[in-house]
Amino acid sequence: MVDRKLSRQWIPSGWRRAALVNIGLLTIPLLSLVGFLAASISATGDVRQSWKFYTAECSRTTAADVFLHLLINGLSTAILASSNFFMQILNAPTRNDINVAHSKGQWFDIGISSLHNIFRLSCFKQLAWFCLLLTSIPIHVLFNSFMFEIDSRMDDFHITIATPSFLKEGSYSLPGAGLMTDILPSSSEWNQSKSWYIISTENPPVFQTN
Repeated sequence: MVDRKLSRQWIPSGWRRAALVNIGLLTIPLLSLVGFLAASISATGDVRQSWKFYTAECSRTTAADVFLHLLINGLSTAILASSNFFMQILNAPTRNDINVAHSKGQWFDIGISSLHNIFRLSCFKQLAWFCLLLTSIPIHVLFNSFMFEIDSRMDDFHITIATPSFLKEGSYSLPGAGLMTDILPSSSEWNQSKSWYIISTENPPVFQTN
């Protein structure tokens, strides 16, 4: 019986138990995000460089992007709810705070979140409350922007301006003035790797002027 009583004394109750549950649940996504960041830096070698961690067909990539964004929004909502819980705990005065306020002819709001309470609490509680407030507001925006989908279908074709000789296996140079003087490959060499849409200069367009 004594051992059970001692063990129960070590188990927190009330808001302390809820706080420990919140901290424990948030530790899991924290470690996951740190691991994801470490994997990104390891793959790219630079924390400022984007990491392309998944490549597939457009439909599968879109489905994966939607699923991951739903997961991210659920995670950010859980973090926001946890921040709100701790802000309410910091906003609630203790019995000692109420006694000190009454001795000075002051008062506290009980049972509600109140800015009136914040400016009458200790400096540590004020600093912690404002830190939670400033980090909770942009959390959805930051979490949704750290992952995005890239559409690379524009690499499947190119448009160029060439003379009719290009269509007859002839070489050509880029039109206009430029520093590139090398002769570019012929159409047959291009077709081995890319699909090209050719705009012929045989019949140039006619523009009307007023």
